[in-house]
Amino acid sequence: MEITQKQRDAEATSKFVRGQIVVAIFPTVQLITRVVGWNADGKTLIAVPIEDDPHQCQRSWSEADLRTQVTAEDWVTSSPYHGKWQEGIEVKISFLCDPSGFGVMRPRKEEATLISPHLRKGDWVIQYGPDGLCRVLNEKEMIPS
Repeated sequence: MEITQKQRDAEATSKFVRGQIVVAIFPTVQLITRVVGWNADGKTLIAVPIEDDPHQCQRSWSEADLRTQVTAEDWVTSSPYHGKWQEGIEVKISFLCDPSGFGVMRPRKEEATLISPHLRKGDWVIQYGPDGLCRVLNEKEMIPS
């Protein structure tokens, strides 16, 4: 999926970087999360806890309601994918996609690009398919390309 100029501009002017741990401020609670990118309208995307659907892994959020979070240790620094991803190299992986819930019966191998670390250890937001679908995938399910 092609990155829009608004996404490039938002990333260039943001006070946050992709993968950075932040605190999202709600009216009554704070969520420790991480920046996973910017949408086509230039809004910041943050990681959100996934329930049953790994495709529901991010949502747009106002930068005004995000704060920097300092942590002692981040799991992503020990990830085998961290070095290349942090250097800005496009990291390609493959995974077995099980589309049985979409009317297709057999799992198939899909190629994907790592977008950003997610919340739980080993979880990454990946983008795959001709429509640029995003979902969370754990490193244990990845097949290096």
